[in-house]
Amino acid sequence: MHIHIYRWVYGVLFLFICAAVVGFLHKFTIESDTITYINWDTSVRLENDGSQVPIDANTVSNNSNLAGTYFFSGLLPEGLSRGSLYFEISGANITLYINDEEIYHSLVASSDISSIMHVEIPIPEGCKGTISMDYELVDETGTLFPPILRFVPENLEMIQQYAFANRTALPTGAAALAFVLIFGIFLIGVVMHQTDFSLIPLLLAAAGQTIFQISQSEGLFFLPEYLADILGRHWIGPAVCVALVLYLVMNRKKQFWRQFGIACILSAAALLVLYLISLASDGSLAIYINSSVLALFRSGYYDGIIYWLTWWLNIVCGLIAALNTMSTVVQQRIKSQEISLKNQLLLDSCTSMEHRMKEEAGLRHEYNHNLMALNTLYQKGDMKGLKSLLFQRFHTSLSRIPEL
Repeated sequence: MHIHIYRWVYGVLFLFICAAVVGFLHKFTIESDTITYINWDTSVRLENDGSQVPIDANTVSNNSNLAGTYFFSGLLPEGLSRGSLYFEISGANITLYINDEEIYHSLVASSDISSIMHVEIPIPEGCKGTISMDYELVDETGTLFPPILRFVPENLEMIQQYAFANRTALPTGAAALAFVLIFGIFLIGVVMHQTDFSLIPLLLAAAGQTIFQISQSEGLFFLPEYLADILGRHWIGPAVCVALVLYLVMNRKKQFWRQFGIACILSAAALLVLYLISLASDGSLAIYINSSVLALFRSGYYDGIIYWLTWWLNIVCGLIAALNTMSTVVQQRIKSQEISLKNQLLLDSCTSMEHRMKEEAGLRHEYNHNLMALNTLYQKGDMKGLKSLLFQRFHTSLSRIPEL
């Protein structure tokens, strides 16, 4: 009963880890920030006598019947990230305020009256409050009115590109699959009461491979800043190398090193063939490998070829562990079936022996009974009865002899 409960617990734990890995990787495909348009809550035209005439700021036009000075006011949305305010102006003098503090001022020159100027004003993260604009129209010819003010998060275009086609998705996804595979193998070993503790450093190395590279290069675009800083720490790369070395030290079996050697030969041969093909065709693979090797000799940091070597080592060790675990499971099942078959044969043999002993006991009982009957007839001198009984028992014995 307890074994079945533990299996359910391990199964739920494995599914939870799978969901956590998928959720983490899914973070890097979501655009958390988008362009936010600022709504003008107050839109008035300032008359010469100081009065204010409300106007409709929800309709954008470029007609030539505009003139005078205007005032616009609204609220910045809550929770803005780091970014910039954008708008376009043409033929107008503009002063922009946040919480009555001037952040931008422009005077249109005579040579710029007919041209459209794109304005970008950086604002700090979490900026909030009232935003207002003084808008003095100098030339209404072709002017876009009212100005369309919008907030654009920092690196939005890059975030969109990464979310659509993440350049580290393939190696990170492979490392994540290796992590899930190794975790599942470890749980199988626990269930079979053959826990392989050498899988723990390999599991940590796979976890580091999954989170480090993608968090370091793109974490600030998709993760909270504090989390990106934690997962992208520089010591995680060398720690992955140490964990892999520890795993190799803990696996000193000849079978493992034989399998590892075969994997090295096959991988090296495949890489060499692909490299030569890429080199002959001036492909990207050869260029990347050459630049990575040069970078290794120049810096020696956990990057380039070192990253790919540890990535390959992690996946190969995970596959070897999976192969050995499945082999162990199959051998145990075969052994279990052999034991079950032997037990069944032994049980059948015991049952047959018991049945034979019962038959022999019945025959002995019948034999003793016949002897007593024959002795009784002999004592009485009943030769006719003795002859009849002997003849009857003779025919009974003949009927028990199996036909040839």
